[in-house]
Amino acid sequence: MARMTLEQIEASRPKVDRTKIEATTEKDIANHMQEDEENPNASTDNFIEELPSARIRE
Repeated sequence: MARMTLEQIEASRPKVDRTKIEATTEKDIANHMQEDEENPNASTDNFIEELPSARIRE
């Protein structure tokens, strides 16, 4: 396993392209879902959000 100091982590380039994420539209997401054979119009009534323990303690 690679070990990094906090300074190395903070100095490293993020692996996530935030600009691309922010530019993604709902239509793009629906198209991706259809490509994955998912129903973009499916109900989310049964969705259960699972929160990390640390967030619950805030």
